[in-house]
Formats: sequence, structure tokens, C-alpha cells
Amino acid sequence: MRSSEEIEAVWRTFDHHPMETLTKAWWMTQAPKGMRQRSVTMMESHRKSLGTSGNCYDLTLWLLYALQEAGVEAEPVGHGWFTSRAHAAVLAKDRVGAEWLCDLGDQWIQPVPVDAEHEAFPRKPTAGLFPGASVSLSRNGNALTVCYHRHGGKKSDQTYNLCPVDRDTFSRACAWSQDHLKKRPLLEIRIPWEKETALWEWDGNKAVLSTSRGLVRLDSPSTATHWPKQIHDVAGIDPQVVTKALEVYDRIRKTG
Repeated sequence: MRSSEEIEAVWRTFDHHPMETLTKAWWMTQAPKGMRQRSVTMMESHRKSLGTSGNCYDLTLWLLYALQEAGVEAEPVGHGWFTSRAHAAVLAKDRVGAEWLCDLGDQWIQPVPVDAEHEAFPRKPTAGLFPGASVSLSRNGNALTVCYHRHGGKKSDQTYNLCPVDRDTFSRACAWSQDHLKKRPLLEIRIPWEKETALWEWDGNKAVLSTSRGLVRLDSPSTATHWPKQIHDVAGIDPQVVTKALEVYDRIRKTG
């Protein structure tokens, strides 16, 4: 399964961009007064100099810009705007009018068609689209439900609202997200593992590898001071950025 050459070419440029909330915490200590959501220019500059990436809002904004620069029609979609459960992604349209879900925030391996009549629409569990799981899709109007089939028969699902959100609402949702941190950081990045693409996941305490064989518990540093180097080694983020971000999260946990 492959989307159009134009969509695929842009998507591949984000292959090594993790979804992470460390940069959001770090940016809270760096942002000029009144500025919350980083511009695409800033994100590109930070990526080049510091190896940073961003959360699902950052990645959606970034991908939207890159697709439109390539002449691809694209709009933001998601669910739960202005809540802690929110998630953002991109709906891109190829030259023949087929729509593709492009979700960097959840670290999909590649875009997936959302039209139930499309020949590549994965009605049955399909491997190679999402790290560590096969996925099957079903659609009811603008609701696209993704079922994740994991090792051992475990299943979970997520539903996207494919009705594009207007850019003003999306911009305000981005700013809202940048003002709100959960108590623990999160980082997810696709990495090669044996003969598949796995997901390296870190929640501030431990790192695990999500694979088709289930979760693989990884050796964790004995102290939190070791995480900046390990995260740099895996995801490329400057250790000083990670250290500053962890200080922010530590203050949040202590203040409740």
C-alpha cells in the first residue's frame, strides 16, 4: 500500500521525527512572552540545531505546511480539541481525489486510505502500517475507527473525526496544547528492529519496545540523569533540552 508519490515523498522526510512532549516543556522556558505554538520555521530551526521534534500538534502543523508546499491539498483532523485527550493528524488528498490519513503523532509507518471503497482500505488486520500492531479500519460517515490488533489477541481502538477543523480552531487548539503539560513526558519513535518497524516508547520512567511479538522491556538507566544521553542516542534530541524539560516536569509533579 502506498499513497501518491507527492504525499509519500513528503511523509518520508519525517521518518526520524519522534512524537515527544519534551520540546513543549523546554519551550515553556524559552518562548518569548505571548508566544506559545512554535512556527514551522522555528520547528525546522530547532530540529536542525537541537534535534527536537514535537507533539502531535507540532507534527500536524509541520506536515500540513510541508504537504501544501509540495502542492498537496491537506487539512487538519482529530478529536477532543481543547482537552487532555485531544489528538491531531492530517487528511491529505492525492491527485485523483483519494484521501489519506497521515498521522505522525501516533507514529504510523505510512499514510492509510480512509475511503472504504478504496482498493487498499484495510478492512482486515493488516501489518506494516503501524508499529507493533496490525490494523483494521471501518468507516461510518466522518467517523473512522482504527482497531489495533496486538500480540496475544489484545485489541484497542481509536476513532478519528474526518471532518476537517477550520484553521482558526486548529490554531487555538495548538496554543491551548502548548499551555498544558501532563505530569509525565512522553516520547515515541519508530526504529528498525529485526525484520520490522518497532516503536520505542518512553514515559519518563521506563522505555519499552512495541513489536509484533509484544512489548519488550528495555534496560533503563539507574538514575534519571542518564535519560538525556539515552534519549539523544535513540531520538537525537540535544541532552540539554531533555535535561531542562525534565526539570519542568519534575516541578509539575511536585506542585501537583
